[in-house]
Amino acid sequence: MKKKLTSLIVASVFGSFLCGTAFNAYSYSTKDSKDVDKQKVEVKHAAIAPPQLEQLIKNGVVKLVETFKHGNYVGYLVESDGEYHLYWATNDNMVIAGPLIDANGYNITDQYLNEKMPKPDYSAIYKDILSDKGVINTHPEYKSDKGTMYVFVEPFCGWCAKYHQQLEPLIKNGLNVKWVPVSFLSEKSNGVIQHVFDQANPSEAWDLHVDSLHKSEPIVSVATEATKAAISGNSELMQRLGAKGTPATVYMLNGKVHVGGIMEQSKLIALAEQLNAERIGK
Repeated sequence: MKKKLTSLIVASVFGSFLCGTAFNAYSYSTKDSKDVDKQKVEVKHAAIAPPQLEQLIKNGVVKLVETFKHGNYVGYLVESDGEYHLYWATNDNMVIAGPLIDANGYNITDQYLNEKMPKPDYSAIYKDILSDKGVINTHPEYKSDKGTMYVFVEPFCGWCAKYHQQLEPLIKNGLNVKWVPVSFLSEKSNGVIQHVFDQANPSEAWDLHVDSLHKSEPIVSVATEATKAAISGNSELMQRLGAKGTPATVYMLNGKVHVGGIMEQSKLIALAEQLNAERIGK
């Protein structure tokens, strides 16, 4: 009830700005984590919040965690009942409650949330992703999962296709990516995934599907109960990892599990180098 009440209060203050919630891109939850160090969450109050946001803070509806500058915007990271939200304020006291997208199409809100909010320990959950059930392996010749990047994807997700293009040259250069398909955008999604699973080279079949997305009709097969169960399991795993949408990136580096979204190419290249080094034991 408290969570619903908080949502109603926030909605009443920000009104139509909350249309961004449909993207599930600006709020994350850590309430199920047992290892979040509350002492590390300190307020760095660099600016006075706009009146409509200051009202929520003073009334205890949300707790201010940190403020910071990004260009002409001031970001306000707040927490309420274990969920973290990021709001942006303009110079004229307007508040943006949805995703902030830069000129290159990257979700700045997501990037700051991934960087600044307390991170749960996903180690136990990560073990479940190693089963290789219901995944598309780009390098089946590799005998170890060290240095592997898992990417949750939806067959009709445009951002997934963009991410695929970014990752292709890195995969050719040795990066081990395992696509973890989920289904929620189209009634044809299950059929596409089934067709890919049925091929002798699923990774190549997935590449062909992504390359032809929105150019031709997708090839589908009748999804088996086993495939439906695998897709459902992938969706459940994605939720347990706290990922709110696709593409979602999951990997282990230096013994720590990381969960995030799409990355800028420079950061992706640097990460690929680190994962490749971990895979070959450098």
